Amino acid sequence: MQYSHGFEINCMPTQTYRVFKLRFPGGLHLAKGKSEYDQSDTILHSDTLKSALFVCALQLFGEKTIQSSFLDYFTLSSAYPFFRSEFFFPKPMASLPQLEGIEQEKQGKRLKKVQYFGKSYFEQLLAGSADVMQAAHLHDGDKYVSDHEHLVGEKSITIVRSSVQQRVTIPYDFTEDPTPYYVDRLFFGEEAGLFFLLDCSNEVVCQQVKASLALLGDNGIGTDKTVGNGYFTFEESELLLQVPERATHQLCLSLYCPAEEELNEQVLSNSSYNLIKRGGYLANPQNVENIRLRKRSVYMFTEGSVFPRSHPLRGKLVDLKPEIPLVTHPVWRDGRALFLPILPLSDDLH
Repeated sequence: MQYSHGFEINCMPTQTYRVFKLRFPGGLHLAKGKSEYDQSDTILHSDTLKSALFVCALQLFGEKTIQSSFLDYFTLSSAYPFFRSEFFFPKPMASLPQLEGIEQEKQGKRLKKVQYFGKSYFEQLLAGSADVMQAAHLHDGDKYVSDHEHLVGEKSITIVRSSVQQRVTIPYDFTEDPTPYYVDRLFFGEEAGLFFLLDCSNEVVCQQVKASLALLGDNGIGTDKTVGNGYFTFEESELLLQVPERATHQLCLSLYCPAEEELNEQVLSNSSYNLIKRGGYLANPQNVENIRLRKRSVYMFTEGSVFPRSHPLRGKLVDLKPEIPLVTHPVWRDGRALFLPILPLSDDLH
C-alpha cells in the first residue's frame, strides 16, 4: 500500500486497537472551566471519558465487582473527530512539514490553524517521512489535513460546527431577576462524530467497558444533558496503525499525569508539551447529593505532547477527593496514557 507522497509503509510494524465511533444526534458541550459555558472544549479528554465509564460500571455491576483495579486493565485515548472512514489524530508538538504551493511567509499562519491529521498523514508524521503537505488536503477552515478519498475534492465539508445559544437562569425563589448566559454546543456532520482507541487485554473487562459505554450513551456525557446534550450511539471496529520500529520519541494520545519516577529535568528538556489543569464536579451514583461538590485539581500533559522514548512512560491514577468530611470515598482521575512511537522530523521539538 502506498500513500500520496510516495512513502512506502509496508515494512513498518502495525499496532491494532479497538476503535469506538461515537455519533451524537444532538448537541455536545464539554466544559472548559468552572463557568465557561460560552465556549466548549473540542476534545473529549481521556480522563473524563474513563471516569464516566467507571461511574457507569459502578451503576451496572456494583461496588463489589468494580473496584479501582477495574481501571488498571485498559487504557484509552482521548476522543477525536472522524468523518466517514477517516480518523483524525492530534497535531504532534514537533516540527511539521511545509505546505506545498503556499508562500513561505504564509506557512506559519496556515500551519497554526491545523489541529488534526488524517490517518495516512499521521502515520507519515510518526515515521518522520512526511516531506510536504498538499494545500489541497486542508479541510474545514484548515483545521484538518487529509488525503482520504472521501475528503479530497470536497469543497464544503463540515466535520464539527459550533453554535452558541442563549439561556436564562431563573432563581428558584424569584428573589432576583433572571440572568442570561450563553452555551456553546458542538454539532457534528451527518457522517461525523468522535472516536477513541481502546487498549484492553482482559476480555471480561472489555465487555464491561462496552456495557458501560452503552449506558453512558443513554445517560449522556458533558454538561446540559437535561436538554439533550451528550447522548450518543456507538459502533466498534478495529484500527491498524503503522508505527516506526526504531522511534526516538513517543507521542501521547491521552492526557498524561506522570508518576514521580517517570520524568526528570533531562527528559523534559528533550520533550515538547503543553499542560492543562483538570478538575470538575463529583459524579457518584451512590451519593448524588455530592454532585455539586468540586474535586481537587491536578495538572496533566496534553494530547500531542512528545517525550523521549528512552524512558517508559505510563502515568498514574490520582485521588482528587476534596478535603471535605462529607466525601468518604476516593475520587479517581486516571492519568495513564496511550503512547505511540514517533520519529520527529528534526531534533528541534517545539
